[in-house]
Amino acid sequence: MQIKDYKIRVNGLYIYYRIAGTPTNLPIVFLHGWGARKDSLFGRLGVENVIVELAKYFYVVAPELPGLIRSQPPKRVLNMRNYSRLLHDLLKSLALEKFVLMGQSWGGGVAITYASLYHDQIRRLILVDAKLGKRKDDFYLKLGKFWHFVFDKSIKSQWFPFFVKKIMITIYLGTPWKSINKNVKQYAIMSEISRYADKEMKVDYTKLKKPLLLVYGDKDTSVTPIEKAKEIHRKIKNSKLIIVKGGHTVLYHRPEEVVGEIVRNL
Repeated sequence: MQIKDYKIRVNGLYIYYRIAGTPTNLPIVFLHGWGARKDSLFGRLGVENVIVELAKYFYVVAPELPGLIRSQPPKRVLNMRNYSRLLHDLLKSLALEKFVLMGQSWGGGVAITYASLYHDQIRRLILVDAKLGKRKDDFYLKLGKFWHFVFDKSIKSQWFPFFVKKIMITIYLGTPWKSINKNVKQYAIMSEISRYADKEMKVDYTKLKKPLLLVYGDKDTSVTPIEKAKEIHRKIKNSKLIIVKGGHTVLYHRPEEVVGEIVRNL
């Protein structure tokens, strides 16, 4: 399966996106999560296998969200609504409309916000272990906050060697090693976005106007708690909840199984 890479300038930012599949198939826009790396330092995870699997059934458009993987970091803190507007402008420039929208983790948070703002553009919404609001204040959240602090201070410090900063950026944001230039301070904005951008994520799930498919790993109890997905499923009549065996990143580890469940339940 051939995947083609493109780069486009949207609202002053260079954004990468990937296209795969037959153009006559139903279009699907896939939004990756924060930890979905294309070319990480250790080769962990990656969106490519997910795109290949989706392309068996759909015409896939897969943007790399600003500041993650290869796309340029924004110059200010963005929240989910800002990311959604950027996505809308990107898809508008590609003349893409009436598509299925699918998001995993952080990308799921962008997807559900997008669906609340631009519901006329989508056919249905698929959320895979998606961010659905404020996280539970537990050990993992505290660890994440500590890492954001360390990342921010390290990137801005004049004492940390450049190669150490490159390692941190590659691990944290999935940015390919060869793409990181000396201007590393631009990436510091991403730790602020991770901490603050979802504070304004206020979506009234009961007002979603398109069919909703929720796909969650049964072990995803902290990052994007499955209990929240169950609550939303109870509130929304036009929704399905599919529970698969796995954790938060089950989509990347077992894409054939998860995509198969999605196709069977559309």
